[in-house]
Amino acid sequence: MTRSTEKYSPLSEETVLKLKEKHLQAAQQSNDILSWAQKEYDLLTDVEVPEEDSKQFYLFLDGLRGCINYRKMTIKMKNETSYLLKTIMYLILWMNSVDGKTTCIELIARCKSFESELTKILRKANMNLSTSIRDRFGIKGIIFNDASEEEIEEMIEHIFDTINNVLVIRNIKMAREFKKWVEESTEIMEADKKVVAEIMDTPFFIDESKIKDYIHHPKENGYKALQFTLSITAYSTNIPGAQIEIQLKSQKMEEEAESGKASHEVYKKTGGHTTEELTDIDLLINEAFKITDFTRLHISGFSGNSEKEDRIGASQPDIFEIRHLSQSFVNKQ
Repeated sequence: MTRSTEKYSPLSEETVLKLKEKHLQAAQQSNDILSWAQKEYDLLTDVEVPEEDSKQFYLFLDGLRGCINYRKMTIKMKNETSYLLKTIMYLILWMNSVDGKTTCIELIARCKSFESELTKILRKANMNLSTSIRDRFGIKGIIFNDASEEEIEEMIEHIFDTINNVLVIRNIKMAREFKKWVEESTEIMEADKKVVAEIMDTPFFIDESKIKDYIHHPKENGYKALQFTLSITAYSTNIPGAQIEIQLKSQKMEEEAESGKASHEVYKKTGGHTTEELTDIDLLINEAFKITDFTRLHISGFSGNSEKEDRIGASQPDIFEIRHLSQSFVNKQ
């Protein structure tokens, strides 16, 4: 996240601690993530903050409203993300069959954790930035071919171009050929053919200004991936305005993102900034929504007293679908 060039005064410690207090209070009065978010919003509407914090505080409330609206659509968004994941999987299989390629990839669909979502909203509010979030739902594609970095990068670019041409730009020739390949395939179940047809009928667009090429321009923490967002147009009858982030990366890039200095756990603590950049308020914000005592929660689906036993996406991403295209499956097609 890039800090705003506009001069701003960070939130006070008093306000951040109030947000932390209401977060835990709401958790103890809720039995699922949606009711937790709604209860937190209700509690915060009665909170008074110092005048100098009012703009950021109401930016956070606006982001929390967006969180609630998306949480109400969780089932629809999970279905749409799963359908998109399957379609991308078949696009890659079609790509392989047309080009004689053997792109092997793992596709993972996930929903951002509640903790991570609120932390990101508060970070943006603290910097007087828009608190809209594009990556609540996403698909991560990890290429695990035994190939050079240059070859992997070419595969990633080819996957992006194919998604863009078939699902966004609507290259008539490519779209027609892919649709015909799906319809005539004896390897694809009828249910999946209907899923692909639905995604093909969904009006997607990609905001090119929001494409993040962290492969050629890595983040300061070393994070590398190609990231872009597929958005559904406002005139669609199917979840208008919905956004699904796509990440494409190599296995090496993923390993660094999982265990290196660009890991999610490190990101949760730093927000992607270097330690030297972090202020005391930044550190407080990064911990504001972290639950340290899970025995105090009464959330359905939660068991034990550790975030490792989180089954609902409170503190860990909710991974709800994984598809794996191996060498043998590619050859079979």
